[in-house]
Amino acid sequence: MAEPASTRLGARVDIVDLAKTYGPVVALAPTTLTVEPGEFFSLLGPSGSGKSTLLGCIAGFVAPSAGAIQLNGADIVPIAPYRRNIGMVFQNYSLFPHMNVGDNIAFPLRMRKVPAAQIAERVARALAAVRLAGMAERMPAQLSGGQQQRVALARAAVYDPPLLLMDEPLGALDKNLREEMQYEIKQFHRAVGATVVYVTHDQEEAATMSDRIAILNHGRIVQAGGPRALYDRPCNAFVAAFLGEANLFSVHALADGGGDRIAVQTTEGSNLIAAERPPGAAALVACVRPEAIAINDDPVRAGDANVLTGTVADVVHAAGSVRLRVRVGDKLMTVRQPTRRHAAAPAIGAAARLTWHPTDTLLIPKE
Repeated sequence: MAEPASTRLGARVDIVDLAKTYGPVVALAPTTLTVEPGEFFSLLGPSGSGKSTLLGCIAGFVAPSAGAIQLNGADIVPIAPYRRNIGMVFQNYSLFPHMNVGDNIAFPLRMRKVPAAQIAERVARALAAVRLAGMAERMPAQLSGGQQQRVALARAAVYDPPLLLMDEPLGALDKNLREEMQYEIKQFHRAVGATVVYVTHDQEEAATMSDRIAILNHGRIVQAGGPRALYDRPCNAFVAAFLGEANLFSVHALADGGGDRIAVQTTEGSNLIAAERPPGAAALVACVRPEAIAINDDPVRAGDANVLTGTVADVVHAAGSVRLRVRVGDKLMTVRQPTRRHAAAPAIGAAARLTWHPTDTLLIPKE
């Protein structure tokens, strides 16, 4: 943690045909992936998707069945975990309860036989970086969950590793503290300049923090890219549903809708309009994001060619938005709209007209 981020460069990580099997069970299918120097890269997926297995292989806690892991071009698979010079932050903090904060942060420096004078200086800078200056003498039990996580961050980065691995570090925190710590970790990442590989199952957390995200399922990377690109252009129905909410319709047939428009007949019986035909996929779904839908606008918004009518089945008020479930035939659709002052949300049981623009009907492969 010696230099500002502008003068430090994190490690480049190359995963080459990496695989892990346990007998007949494939925990991680052959995977190839590059994480750029200084990037904040998240592994996102449901339980059992392979994200923790991949992180464990990088850390050295899991022995891969095949493939290579290169750190700045050097294969680290044969190297013992403690010799890889990688920082690790765990969900449960893993602080030594019998050591005070300063000694917890100093521990990896002492293991590396750093001179005492340098240890004191580095610990002080590490505490300042996580906004805990003056707390070196406190014991972990005297700190809040967020403060303990900051100590864990400082300890992981105090010896300037070029790569930091974080395994669901915010999973044990409540919602408000988790959101605060997301900001803290981003600021910390900018300050230390290291490459970060971050594991989470929380889609919002990954989208908020990451430069790029790899979405895993059944031991494979389904799609990788920037958060906005993944949300706007999911490669299939799984990605669309996992990264944010999505209204998905099974496509029965496509036809010319006139001009640049595509007429979409769904198996649910709804007729939709899209603006772009996908390149030759056999089984398709139509994806409409909840925030793209207007409800009961009169007149219909300019350009909205999709119009469905239904009945409001549920209304949930959240901070700054209202989330509605609308029954259209046998299908429940989700609509999310910003809260409008002095405007009442539709009542449960009320008729609802849903409209959206053709460009918001995404035609994507089912699998």
